[in-house]
Amino acid sequence: MNKIADIKDYIWTIPLIGGILLLISFFTPSAYATQMGISEYHWMWGLFHTEIYGYSPETDFFFNEKPAEYMIPIFLSGIFSAIIILIASIMLIISANSIRIGRRNSKEFENMWLGMGILIFIAAIIYMIGIHVTTRNYLKWVISQLPPDGYVISDYWDVYEPGFGIIAPFLTGVLAIVGAGISKYVSKREVYPIKEKAIPTFEHSMTKKPKVFNYCPECGQKITYSESKYCSSCGFEFPR
Repeated sequence: MNKIADIKDYIWTIPLIGGILLLISFFTPSAYATQMGISEYHWMWGLFHTEIYGYSPETDFFFNEKPAEYMIPIFLSGIFSAIIILIASIMLIISANSIRIGRRNSKEFENMWLGMGILIFIAAIIYMIGIHVTTRNYLKWVISQLPPDGYVISDYWDVYEPGFGIIAPFLTGVLAIVGAGISKYVSKREVYPIKEKAIPTFEHSMTKKPKVFNYCPECGQKITYSESKYCSSCGFEFPR
């Protein structure tokens, strides 16, 4: 049981680490690409930064790009995912801290951590699909404005590398689910502890001796049989 207690005391560190990673990911690029002297960095919540060798770097938001209708998928999916991730990171950190200072216990947050882990996975996948659809549609529009020349449209994730902003949500999702699972396991072991059978000691059984009476304490009749439970004269029950 001591090992179970030790595990319980440190369960809060799992969602805390996940929450910190998730909060950091909100401020770091979710994707980047560097080729031919051009570097691009994309944030989940719509910011992008471009550096071209020999020119001043530029920073803007996707929804400022034209035509605006092609930016709607990444704007909606990115904002939705970023809000979910920001809220989840705060909730994980707060819940972990409340356990650390002793105000709550991990059992109260098991289902929340499990739900948060699944929701973080969903938010990250929605963003990955949204930015893929956005860039593909945008490139189709760009190509439609050019003379036909057999252009090939590459998938977004074939050109851009995943950044910490998209890797951390998957790591945090795993940590949140693992934290919930460990907490449920510990809680179950506490509810149904292994009972140890009490074994009487040899010394106790040998030192305990029954009381022996020669005469009845009630009427004074002589007791002829030492194992008698009752007095043959008055019926008094001998204490043992």
